[in-house]
Amino acid sequence: MHKKTIIDLHDDLVNKRISPKELIDSSIKHMEEVNGKLNAINSFCEISDYDIDSDSYLAGIPYAMKDLAATKDILTTSSSHSLENFIPPFSATIYNKFSDCKAKMVVKSNLDEYGMGGLNINSIYGRTHNPYNLQRGTGGSSGGSVALVAAGCVPFATGTDTGDSVRRPAAYCGVYGFKPTWGVISRYGIFPYASSYDHTGVFTRCVDDIAILMEELNGPDENDPTTMTHPKEYFFKDLKPTDKKLKIGYLKELIESFDNELVLKQFDETVEYLKSLGHEVVEVNISKDILRCNRGSYHIITNVEGASNLANLNGIGFGERVTGDSVDDSIIKSRSYGLSKYSIARLVIGPMSSLEANREKYYIQAKKVRRLIINEFDRIYKDVDILVAPANNSAAYDPAVTVEMSDDARLIAENHLSIGNAIGAPSITIPTHFDDEGLPYAMTFMAKPYDDQLVLDFAKQFENGLLKENYLGLQSFYNVYAKEVK
Repeated sequence: MHKKTIIDLHDDLVNKRISPKELIDSSIKHMEEVNGKLNAINSFCEISDYDIDSDSYLAGIPYAMKDLAATKDILTTSSSHSLENFIPPFSATIYNKFSDCKAKMVVKSNLDEYGMGGLNINSIYGRTHNPYNLQRGTGGSSGGSVALVAAGCVPFATGTDTGDSVRRPAAYCGVYGFKPTWGVISRYGIFPYASSYDHTGVFTRCVDDIAILMEELNGPDENDPTTMTHPKEYFFKDLKPTDKKLKIGYLKELIESFDNELVLKQFDETVEYLKSLGHEVVEVNISKDILRCNRGSYHIITNVEGASNLANLNGIGFGERVTGDSVDDSIIKSRSYGLSKYSIARLVIGPMSSLEANREKYYIQAKKVRRLIINEFDRIYKDVDILVAPANNSAAYDPAVTVEMSDDARLIAENHLSIGNAIGAPSITIPTHFDDEGLPYAMTFMAKPYDDQLVLDFAKQFENGLLKENYLGLQSFYNVYAKEVK
């Protein structure tokens, strides 16, 4: 079970090579064996219904839900003291859709508190460890979900992505991570951080499985007015390796910002592979100043939106209450207890940036920068179909150790994935390489908004070629799971 995809397991269930209960029990047993090393699980979920009366590929398939999504009558903490005892009276749309498919949620997974963080260390449950090397981090904020897929505990898991919180962990842990166009998947019932940047995403072991999940999850939702209004799409039914010769671009100024020679070598190998598939690969120019400003714009806007979205966690109307001498004192004590210092710092930056005295200098300027980014990528996508880049400037690292990088590597190369959130574009991370220490690296591909099917069709072709030719070593990702947790 621990190496298999959704399609593999569906076939096993349909042909009765394994029963739903045996599959669920196997998943839970494996998680119990490895979670002491990973610390990826916030809570186990009781499974009493093994019904798989559904035509969906997901019927009977175990999965992990990032503990940021409300699940009715099931503890939902967001890895925060403020919700440490919260039992929601409603469920997120994604949970309801999976339940309708008869998929089986077996755990709620660890994360950075309310999705605020990039290392999965800002959690009341402690940090999550990378299955490939337990000293290394998983990336965040969806670190628990990615670790469970990488460790072979479940074939898929949910994540959220505000800046790169699906795609960076996927790169660090050698699995596939996909963030669709903003609004393609409902975010109803998922505790928000920054509404205009937040995306719901998924982790899997192959492109087919992403398409299956996207087909079930996409579509309008009356509870989320930001979801797309056009009809449901059939991403798996329509999935086929692209037979078109695409124009693949790379941002010259972005690639120049990477200072890791191994990453640059891997990028060059990937470009040659893309050319071998018949695609045209072209250099694209963009102002390096715009790339440098992206990080600051992201932090100001997301922290302003986060301060607004989480303002109700005051212990009065919502969240854990600590009684004080007055209403104000109770709110201060409740928020001080309920939220970590890291989260509080973000929620202070937000209001400070939007105060009347600072608004024009910081918040309005940040929104102008975002508009410049959107306009630049509108221009770029008039000439190319897909953009390619290394996912990160380094492999997963120990969160306690500072990684030496040049200024542009840290400011641009390590933060370029958040551009996909700023413009709301579909983006996939695919593992492509190992380094000498056995740590995974990945490439990322991004198309313009609403070209989700194009990204998946292209990724399918990319994957097929890798598996057929054993190109770049991806075969090893497909057939094994992380050695540290065997």
